[in-house]
Amino acid sequence: MIETSTIPYEYEEPPDGEYRYDYYFMDIMLWVIGLPLFCLMLITPVAVLIQWWVWVGEPNLFCQILMLTVACVAMGFGVRIILRRRAEDYQSWSDAKEQHQRDVASGYADQYLIRNIIQYWPITDAEPLAGYLIRTSDDEWFYLISEELDEFEEDAFPKSQLTILSSPFSKEILKIETTGDEVEFVDWVEFDLFFDYYSDFHFEVLNSEASHILNASLLSENH
Repeated sequence: MIETSTIPYEYEEPPDGEYRYDYYFMDIMLWVIGLPLFCLMLITPVAVLIQWWVWVGEPNLFCQILMLTVACVAMGFGVRIILRRRAEDYQSWSDAKEQHQRDVASGYADQYLIRNIIQYWPITDAEPLAGYLIRTSDDEWFYLISEELDEFEEDAFPKSQLTILSSPFSKEILKIETTGDEVEFVDWVEFDLFFDYYSDFHFEVLNSEASHILNASLLSENH
C-alpha cells in the first residue's frame, strides 16, 4: 500500500552562481581536434587513389585542397556539436534552477509511505546510481533510483516499510527511511527490462501495464 501526503519542508536556497560550462577542453579535444584528424585519416587513402587514377592539375595541390576541405567541414561540424551540447546543458541547468526555486517557494515536500513491501529487486546497469524495483503484497510495483541509496548501511534494506520525501517540482529525493521487518531480496533486474516505463524522476509508481509485465516476466522466472 502506498500512501501519499504533503508535509512542510524547509529547503536550502540555491547558490547565487552563474552558469558555467565545464566541458570546453574535453569538447575541443574531441570534436574540434579529434574529429578532423579522424576524418583526415579516413580521406587520405582516398585522395591518394584519386590522384593516382585521375590527373587533376598538380597532384599535391589537389590533395591539399581535398584534405583542407574535409578538415574544415569536420571542424565546423564539431563546433556545431559543442554549441548544441552547451545549449542543452544550459537549458538543463536553467530548468533545474527554476524547479528548485519553485520547490523553495512552495515550502512543502511530497511524502510517500509504502507499507507491506514483500520483495526488493536490485537494478543493474544504473551506474552511478543505485536502485531497486520494489513490490508490495498488493502487487503494486515502484522503482527507486537515487544516489541517496549509496549512503545507507547494509542492513537498511530490505525492510517492509519505506518512507520517501521528494520535492514536488524537481522530484529530488530529499530523505529515505526504512523500518519494519526484513523482507526478501530477489534476483537482479536488468535496467533495460523496464526502461520504457522509466521517467527522469528518482521515484515512480509503475503503471498497470508495467506491473503486469513485471509479474509475468520476473515472478514466473523465480517460481
